[in-house]
Amino acid sequence: MVARTIKCLLNWIPTGQFVRLHRKHLVNRAFITGVRPMAHMVDLSNGDKIAIAWRRMSALVREMRASA
Repeated sequence: MVARTIKCLLNWIPTGQFVRLHRKHLVNRAFITGVRPMAHMVDLSNGDKIAIAWRRMSALVREMRASA
């Protein structure tokens, strides 16, 4: 647990390693196993599913295709 905002954490971590999916979720790209654009969900390697904000969906899909 860290008493910092996600926006503040984004300034500290390496660019491109993490992605902000939603207001409350910052995820390491290495743990994303799948993106489901129609459901606005991301599947993680531990089995969790996290919702993606509507406004961040198109940018995330573009980024994931570019890195693949």
